[in-house]
Amino acid sequence: MIQQLGVNVLIAFVWLFLDTSYTIVDFAVGFLLGAIIIGFYAKLSGRRDFYLNRFLKFLKFLLICLYELYVAAFQVLLLVLTPKLNLKPGIIRMEVDLPTDFQLVFLASLVNLTPGTLTLEVSSDKKTLYVHALNINDAEEIVGSIRRNFESGIREIWH
Repeated sequence: MIQQLGVNVLIAFVWLFLDTSYTIVDFAVGFLLGAIIIGFYAKLSGRRDFYLNRFLKFLKFLLICLYELYVAAFQVLLLVLTPKLNLKPGIIRMEVDLPTDFQLVFLASLVNLTPGTLTLEVSSDKKTLYVHALNINDAEEIVGSIRRNFESGIREIWH
């Protein structure tokens, strides 16, 4: 992956020097041209590890996270502004299947960042996450949302 990025930057500099116009736009054109060349080479050689694929997956994951954080913040705002609070707080036990400690900590941090949820504990075998939720109407829906939006994205990016 890092080798592909290095080759891409090298192609961009070669393009920049061949064009004899040393602007950032020319470098960007060379970088895009290099990415296309490396992508075609990766596809023709049967390799699946084109570095921009992981970057695009990360951007998609980032947008999903920002959307989820916005929706959760809006839901908590509506709960707080409701004249009669009808909250059902509770603790949810969530089974996780992430191979590394970094991925587990990243998931727990995302849960902490999401308004209305808080990671309380990670089990000693690192397979269970205990999450406190401000309002639990359907525990399976909350667990499914965390799995679908956060856990699967983490697994996809850092496989």
